[in-house]
Parts: sequence; C-alpha cells; structure tokens
Amino acid sequence: MLRSLVGSEMCIRDRYWQAPLSAAMLIPVVPIFDQNIGNLVELPPNHILIGVLMSSLLAFLVNLSIFLVIGKTSPVTYNVLGHFKLSVIMTLGFVFFGAPLDPKNLFGIFVTLAGVFWYTHIKANGQ
Repeated sequence: MLRSLVGSEMCIRDRYWQAPLSAAMLIPVVPIFDQNIGNLVELPPNHILIGVLMSSLLAFLVNLSIFLVIGKTSPVTYNVLGHFKLSVIMTLGFVFFGAPLDPKNLFGIFVTLAGVFWYTHIKANGQ
C-alpha cells in the first residue's frame, strides 16, 4: 500500500496540502513587506503582466517536470539530476558569459559529473 503512494498519488496529495498552506502564510505578510500595496488601483502595463504570466507558466512547468521525474524514477534520481543541472549551468555560464571558474568550482563540477556517471552506471546495471 505504501509503495503505491510513493509515486504520483503522494506527490499530488502533498501539492494539495502545500499550496493553500503557503498562501495562508504569505498573505498576511504582504502588507508588511510591500510598500506599494496602496498603488494597486490600476492594472500594471501589459509587458509586466506578460512577464508575470510567463514566469508563472515556467514555474508550473518546473513543478510538472519535478512531478514527472519523481513519479517515473525516484527522489534520489531527481536529486542527482538537479546536481547535474547545476553543473551544466555553471559550465555554460563560464562558456557563454565568461563567469569565473576557479579551481574549487571546477573540482566541484568534476566530482558532480563523476557521481552522476557512477550513479547512472549503478542504475543501468540494476544494482
């Protein structure tokens, strides 16, 4: 029974509980941290609305991809995938934007990639 809930059903159930709780916790503090709350008598310009909608869509797609990856694999695989993604982002930042790549970052990338390849090898061999 518990094994069947580890997949998609548990993820969906957790999302239903987490989202309203987050909203309930955030709504009371908005007036404290947002000084422009009184200026919301008119809608913001279209480019701001489009930016907010695009950001919301991307956040939804990220959550959906997390849900699908964990549902099809495991939380450990999702964590390994997250570390691999961070290594790729750091490498692409260095290649395309000239971000600093000191020896400590380079060592971290190589250790991460070695761990990803090792984990993939272990999973592929069914151990």
